[in-house]
Amino acid sequence: MNSVSVKAHRRAAWPMPDKLDDWRSWQIALARYAFCSQFAKGKKLLDIACGGGYGSYYLSDKGAQLVVGGDMWPEAVQYATHCYGGESTHFLRLDACHLPFPTAYFDVVASFETIRYMPDPAQFVVECLRVLKSGGLFVCSTPNREATSNESHTELVSWAGNEFNRVKIQELLDKYLMSVQVYDLNPVPSGNGKAGRLASWGGKIVLSLGRIPGVIPLVNLVVGLFYPKYRLVCLEKVADWEGMLDPALKPYLLQDGARPGTCLVALGRKPDTISQVSSVL
Repeated sequence: MNSVSVKAHRRAAWPMPDKLDDWRSWQIALARYAFCSQFAKGKKLLDIACGGGYGSYYLSDKGAQLVVGGDMWPEAVQYATHCYGGESTHFLRLDACHLPFPTAYFDVVASFETIRYMPDPAQFVVECLRVLKSGGLFVCSTPNREATSNESHTELVSWAGNEFNRVKIQELLDKYLMSVQVYDLNPVPSGNGKAGRLASWGGKIVLSLGRIPGVIPLVNLVVGLFYPKYRLVCLEKVADWEGMLDPALKPYLLQDGARPGTCLVALGRKPDTISQVSSVL
């Protein structure tokens, strides 16, 4: 692609696309891809906004026939290709609203934390449906406005993102998809106080020292002993995910009286005929 119209924050591919600066963010990322992996076996899958490519590789490792990871940042694509590219896992630079693929090519299209950056979220969804086969699955995630803290609200505004809640994301996807379900992920933690934020900030500083042998494991040990929600982690092998993933952090349907999750994970199926899609455009 010669031009990429979608705007996003440069931080999405810096400094290392497969490093996250606190344990909670890491767990959320793991849980989204783990949820998607149950639909990956034997499928052709597109991972839009793949970042450093670890999630695309994870889906391939879970049995996908083909995984194509795409991102707008050249640095992220280069890193992903170098670290995770292979016979069934490929990466390229792309514009999420003008995908360079034939119509009805993929069985599954996944895109996490992408729809909120789209100038026209509906156009993004329609383009994802275009490359999906009849009956294919669309899986996406976005922060839940009703559960975000003051800090995260400020961050979203500075990134000029679209903020969704359960009702808004459901209304959007119901126009184009069938059998839409919206799940909550990661209930608001009780320990989001000063100690936790201090540990998280410390993790960000230590990331810049990540090349020093032994620093990351030491910080994991010390911070993990006192504040396990904010352990600093660094992915080395996809196999590490099995031991890191918190079983409690699975997407779940919201029950009456339960607190909403900080992240919404939506799953929907493309209508079985093109006429059904065109009728709602």
